[in-house]
This record gives sequence, C-alpha cells and structure tokens, in this order.
Amino acid sequence: MSAHIKKRKIDTECRVFNKTWTLKYFFTEVKGKAVCLVCGVQIAVFKEYNLSRHYVTKHAEKYKNVSDAERARASNALLTKLQNQQELFTKLHTSRDGAVKTSYVISTKSQNTASHFLMGNLSKSSKSDREKCRTFKADAG
Repeated sequence: MSAHIKKRKIDTECRVFNKTWTLKYFFTEVKGKAVCLVCGVQIAVFKEYNLSRHYVTKHAEKYKNVSDAERARASNALLTKLQNQQELFTKLHTSRDGAVKTSYVISTKSQNTASHFLMGNLSKSSKSDREKCRTFKADAG
C-alpha cells in the first residue's frame, strides 16, 4: 500500500525568535509565542513568513512611509506599553497576595485561640498582625 509518512511536529523544530523581527514586523516574544505589538495577536510558530504575512495584511499601510528611526521609536514605545500592561497584572497579584496572607494569619490566630465570641482580644492582636503584613509587603514591593 502507501508508505506511512510521519507528521511534522512544530514543537520539535526548535524555531527561535529573531530580534530583528521586532523592528521589521513589530513583533516580540512573550511566553514562547510571537505577539504583535500593534494589535496583540499571538502567532504560535516563529516563522518569518507568518509574521510578515500578518504585518503586510494588517499593518503595512499604516507604517509604509515610516523611516527607520521612527520605526525604532514606535517599536520601543509599543514594547514599553506592552511591558507596562504586564507589570500592572503582576503588581495587582502581589497586592492581592498580601491581603490573602493577612487573612490567613488572622484566621489561624482565631482558630488557635478558640475564643470566637471574645473578639476584643483577637482584634487587638489582629491589628498588630495586619501591621506586620503591611511592613512585609512594603519590604517585598
């Protein structure tokens, strides 16, 4: 019958993102995928043809009369914008972690004291715990 042909696996081809594509096509690498800096579309395979096809079909008209210096400035501005967006989510994540740690410390203390109905003493100690967690958060951030 016909010879059995193995399918090509994209992940085993060891494709690498080329830094020149950032200036040429406004793409950067984020978590193993190429991300368009202009519109945010992700392209899974690092092939120059895939990136150039996206750029030509979506953004070529906008950037066709741009000089190399302006292109570099625009690329850096878009890259900075993307990094600021990513940092926003990590900052929110760390502030949320501080609140979770504080809540955990207070609930553990209330469980250990077994005085659920005498909240006066617990609230005084939990206030000091909150202050400790705030200083911990300030040191970490």
